[in-house]
Amino acid sequence: MNLFSLVAAALPATAFAQELQCNVPGECLLGELVGISSQESSLGCLEECKNATDCNFYTYHANDDFCGLFLTCPEISEESCPDCVSGELDLIT
Repeated sequence: MNLFSLVAAALPATAFAQELQCNVPGECLLGELVGISSQESSLGCLEECKNATDCNFYTYHANDDFCGLFLTCPEISEESCPDCVSGELDLIT
C-alpha cells in the first residue's frame, strides 16, 4: 500500500482534486486562494474563475453567494460544506 492509499483511506469524506469533475458537492480545502466574489450561482462563479488570473478551481457557497477562486485545490470536502459545489476549470474549458 502506497502513501496515497493510506491518506485516501484516512479521509473517506474527502475527494481529491485529481478526481474532480464539474459541480462536485463540497468545498475546496487547503487550496491557494487567488480571489473572492459574490455570485448568484455556481455558473457565475465558474465564469468568474474563467476570467480571473491564476484561477484553476472554484467553490460556490450557495447559502451566502460566496465564490472562492483557487490556484490549487488539494481536497474537496462535502462534509465541511454540504451546500457548496466546486469545480476544476481545466475540465470545463
